[in-house]
Amino acid sequence: MFHDDDDDIGRRFTEEENAPSFGRVFFKGRICEEGEAPHTWEINVEVRSSVDAPLASATLLLIHKDRMKRDFYEIMDMHSDETSRLATSIFTDRGLIRPKLISNPAERGSGVWGEEINNGSILLVEEIRVLEQYRRRGLGRWLLRKIFTIPEIANSCLFAYAWPTVLNQDNDCPDSEREARCSLIVRFFHLAGFRRVGRTSFVAYAIHDPNHPSRNLPMEQDPPRLDAAPPALSDDQLRAQYPLHHAMATFTDEEAVQLIHASPASSLHTRDWAGHTLLHIAAVTGKVQAVRELLAVGGPQDLTATTTQGLTPLEQLRAELADTRQFFDAMVDIPWTGYEKEKCIILLELCRAMGKPVPPVVPGAEPWTALKWGCTCGQCSGGWLSPQMRYRLKVCAEVASDMVREEADELPSHEPAHDLMQPMTECIPLPIRQAGVYPSYLKGLAIIFSAITYSLEADSAPSVETIKSSIPHARFYSAQHVQYYFSHGGLVEHALQGIISHSFEEGPHGDNSFVDVPEFKSDLDALPTCENDDGHAQVWALLGLPDTFRHYRPEYGDDDDEDEDDEDLSDFDDFDGGDDDSDEDEDDDDDY
Repeated sequence: MFHDDDDDIGRRFTEEENAPSFGRVFFKGRICEEGEAPHTWEINVEVRSSVDAPLASATLLLIHKDRMKRDFYEIMDMHSDETSRLATSIFTDRGLIRPKLISNPAERGSGVWGEEINNGSILLVEEIRVLEQYRRRGLGRWLLRKIFTIPEIANSCLFAYAWPTVLNQDNDCPDSEREARCSLIVRFFHLAGFRRVGRTSFVAYAIHDPNHPSRNLPMEQDPPRLDAAPPALSDDQLRAQYPLHHAMATFTDEEAVQLIHASPASSLHTRDWAGHTLLHIAAVTGKVQAVRELLAVGGPQDLTATTTQGLTPLEQLRAELADTRQFFDAMVDIPWTGYEKEKCIILLELCRAMGKPVPPVVPGAEPWTALKWGCTCGQCSGGWLSPQMRYRLKVCAEVASDMVREEADELPSHEPAHDLMQPMTECIPLPIRQAGVYPSYLKGLAIIFSAITYSLEADSAPSVETIKSSIPHARFYSAQHVQYYFSHGGLVEHALQGIISHSFEEGPHGDNSFVDVPEFKSDLDALPTCENDDGHAQVWALLGLPDTFRHYRPEYGDDDDEDEDDEDLSDFDDFDGGDDDSDEDEDDDDDY
């Protein structure tokens, strides 16, 4: 049983247990919120012997991902480099598994991890230490098992993560020795049942599901991490050692074509220090004609040539485009101008050359435009407004029209209101709200919301002008109320800003409450999915709305600069990450 002891810094607990090979021990711990991040709990645990001598300890973070779907990267970056890398290596900015870890052959690794890791909270094992004299006896793995039974973890976490690396690294330690020590740490986590997520640096463990594919993957079949790219050479080194590759990277497209014609055929297949062929470099630098020329004279061998990271030219270009999109999705205050035309054309050329599926063409547009704004469904209006995004905006506008009109009907007709109740009225500029809003203004706004709904029912992408032309078709249309709305500072843009922000708040970045309505969820499920389904910042920019995309950011509460409790959970001798079980007999590993 856990014996609880709540105090002003969190919950403490103690459990008396029998540990194999150690007899009676005390499993003690403390759980407390991080001051600036109420969605994150720090957990410190230790194992002590019956005579209160320390044996082992661990530090973990319990991160309630469901409480911070907004600004996921930003919040994860608040904690440490480790949490930031975990977020960007495995998850999108929405806290969902990165698609490449499922579908990209070069990065999916064993393929045992999928969309199931989108669920539950994140448990990150930051440190685990075992005193040297107690290692190789299974104590570290026993400690992990006990950690997974802590109620706060057992009730919210489906998966645990770890970054197997050396604590307190000695800068003077030879690389070979450091790698050997890291290998022992990886083996510890392997013996504990952890398996690598894709080809990232992180391993994970399915806490509750003994039938999860990762639990049935032999540790010998778990692939190593995808090696980081070798250190970049200086410009002078690159020019001297790899003149063709340097020229391909720095020349214009026309100059690159001339270079190809002037070079011996055999030299066109050479690689640089990181395994890049000329086709790799031409593709990622957007040289359309050079790519076509290399494909014509180089034959198929360069299409399948891989870098030291295992990426073909097509895979490397896709990875770069995905990273670009991910960056702009995370940085909602920076407008995105879409992928470069040249890189979209090259992507299509490489797909065709390799016999890969080509993205569907947007009706009435050039083939490459289907890729410019990241459309993956082939049904985005203008290449950027997906069917699911259109539906969500339409529903939000329809609901907003009804809610705002209802509030207008409840207000006194000849008195301005200063305290409006409906959330959709937050799109009204502050000076107008402070001066007081009359019912006629709200009825005009409700008509604009209805005009947005009407405009979104068309097949084409909406615009401020098409919405204005739709106003006479809006429900409850009244020329008098529309005139009042516009003459008192109201704009179509204000209503659009409110609809987009509200859709964002109810979507995956927010509380995801939109799908709580069965009818809405059913309608969404019937529509194709697309990378643009949650691109609110992109819609905001392409509708020509002023400033940058804004949404209501979560509040983290006041910082209480309370002093941490000084009670120590034992400062053990430095242990280089994990319990070294490398010399154990296989019989001692039967729990894993």
